[in-house]
Amino acid sequence: MKEKHKQVRFKLLGRLLNSPDSIRQEELDNWQESEMVEYLGGTEDVRPYIRECSVYVLPSYREGTPRSILEAMSMGRPVITTDAPGCRETVEEGVNGFLVPVKDSQALAEAMEKFIEQPERIELDLWYINNWSLWMDLKIILKTFKAFLEKSNLYKTAEDDPVRTLERQVNH
Repeated sequence: MKEKHKQVRFKLLGRLLNSPDSIRQEELDNWQESEMVEYLGGTEDVRPYIRECSVYVLPSYREGTPRSILEAMSMGRPVITTDAPGCRETVEEGVNGFLVPVKDSQALAEAMEKFIEQPERIELDLWYINNWSLWMDLKIILKTFKAFLEKSNLYKTAEDDPVRTLERQVNH
């Protein structure tokens, strides 16, 4: 990817772990030597690093809900992560980021290229993330309104359903 997109900088933050699934030191050394990745080491405060990035990427194999993704989203960054438990609950596909299959480096590269080749997507995703609570409130209101209408039987057919019309507008 670095050969195709020379202007893009890939930064890796976090300490190396002693785990079979983790990046090995020799692998990291090769990436740094070839200038594919800039390794930043570990830190107690990720905020300055997230502030510098355009898109946050976490290709996790397994996770709970990753604190780092929540931190990145709270700072208005779109996210690319894996479709693993905990990670998948943080991303609305194509809205505030992308999900890729676990251990699928090709899908990960393709997701990153979407932002590289269409940088305007970053701004759209930033707008969504910054207004995320508004969208969540709207979805909760729609769900409550729909339950009320269904319970009170105020519409007769699916075509009369005002909530479906609103849901289509909110989700598109």
